[in-house]
Amino acid sequence: DLRLCLFIGLNNTLGLQPIAEHATADVKARLLPRLVTGAEFAGFAFMEPGGGNSASTFTALARADVAGRWRLFGTKCLHGQSQRATVVNVFVRHEDSPAVSAFVLAEDASGLHIADDGFRVGVVAGLAQDTVVLDGVLVEARQLLGNAGAGMDVARQAMLQTRLAVA
Repeated sequence: DLRLCLFIGLNNTLGLQPIAEHATADVKARLLPRLVTGAEFAGFAFMEPGGGNSASTFTALARADVAGRWRLFGTKCLHGQSQRATVVNVFVRHEDSPAVSAFVLAEDASGLHIADDGFRVGVVAGLAQDTVVLDGVLVEARQLLGNAGAGMDVARQAMLQTRLAVA
């Protein structure tokens, strides 16, 4: 079943891989046991509505709050297993610089809203592209995937592995 293969492949390459390779040890210990067994799923929110997939066009942003914390604002597209995602890897630019950071968010984070748009794309009608709204989501440094400002490296690595897996 192509849908099942893509569902698992996208979860593993876009959802799990950034966490497994770039999250802090405590975040890995908390999230990976349930993600690797399939009890929970992870989504990938990189693109923005209207096709924005370049850091220079990102409108979603991280605004510095207090030392080591940010508030996230904006709208992203959530790919793959969006309706079942309990964890979201989200990519936003910093308000005060063009640098992009990647953060891992739990579905119940205050200010995080995942809208079931019902939009199904691509070769497989069973995969979704829903909308993620970031309404002042408070994130801490431990939620960074990699270093602050290194989100494009995290995204490129995950997307490269995804392209290879899909091919």
